[in-house]
Amino acid sequence: MTMDRQDRMQPSEEALAEAAAWLARLHRPRRTPQDDAGFRRWLEEEPSHGRAWAMASDMWENANRLSLNVAAAVPPAARSRLRVWYAAAASVVVAILMVAAISQRNPIISTAVGEQRVMTLQDGTRLSLNTNTRVQVKMTRDVRNVTLLSGEALFEVAKRPAWPFVVEAGTRTVTALGTAFVVRKEEQRVAVTLVEGKIAIDDLQRERPASAPLATLQPGERMIFAADRKPQRDKPPLDSIVAWQRGQAVFDNIRLVDAIAEMNRYNGVMPLAVADPAMADLPVSGIFRLGDSASFARAVAFTYGLEVVEDSTRIVLTGTHATAGDEKSGAASKQE
Repeated sequence: MTMDRQDRMQPSEEALAEAAAWLARLHRPRRTPQDDAGFRRWLEEEPSHGRAWAMASDMWENANRLSLNVAAAVPPAARSRLRVWYAAAASVVVAILMVAAISQRNPIISTAVGEQRVMTLQDGTRLSLNTNTRVQVKMTRDVRNVTLLSGEALFEVAKRPAWPFVVEAGTRTVTALGTAFVVRKEEQRVAVTLVEGKIAIDDLQRERPASAPLATLQPGERMIFAADRKPQRDKPPLDSIVAWQRGQAVFDNIRLVDAIAEMNRYNGVMPLAVADPAMADLPVSGIFRLGDSASFARAVAFTYGLEVVEDSTRIVLTGTHATAGDEKSGAASKQE
């Protein structure tokens, strides 16, 4: 069965929710002729209502069968009242199950701090999630939609020209066919980097024809959208953008405070910190193992003559540092 055929056979989320509501209504103790007439009208409105009702009825029958088995062990005098109670309870259970079934149609996939995950979606797209990331996937016959709720993900999109692939991150949308790109969403910032292919970026809050997107990217380009500035386009080394897939962080003369922030994304147990805010602008370069905050701190300390102090909650760089002008280069580590 093709994907389009499966989508046509599956009842909509609205139909499933309505079926659960009718189930609870029709199995309540005081069922009326008006209930029956309304249900018949709803059932005849469209074929998907019948499929949704069949799913709800199957769930209810299974729940009610369990109630009858339990009632058989109860004295006859109490069975009638118990069956009525179980019937009402079963309808509520099915309503809950229907809501759960709806949510599973649009699952939220997540990773913990320091965790990475690779999976293949039902259309063949390869999805790589970085640390502390949450995405919601929704596939319909018209569009493949992924919402990046937080974190960072690499999308290697299966080429399906008639089935658009759209990623939403904040107010931004990224539309692609067969391509690979990285989207990173922070609290006040969204960055989109194209690895290969071609993508179109737009704004959900902007009324504009689909033929005129906000921006298009070429391979290697990145667009950064921040709340406090205009969109910025640059071309960072792709190796550093996707280094997290190899378990590495690649820094090229970036500020120490930014390098620490990046390392802390992968280690929520022993975060890094500096004792003196004046150290924030020290340049850092090198390749570091993600999650290994201690090795990173030792490399920086060695380069700038600092000390590393660890307690039960964090790793702190302290001491009197050398000025950036006295150093030939920033801190570096051996490549893994």
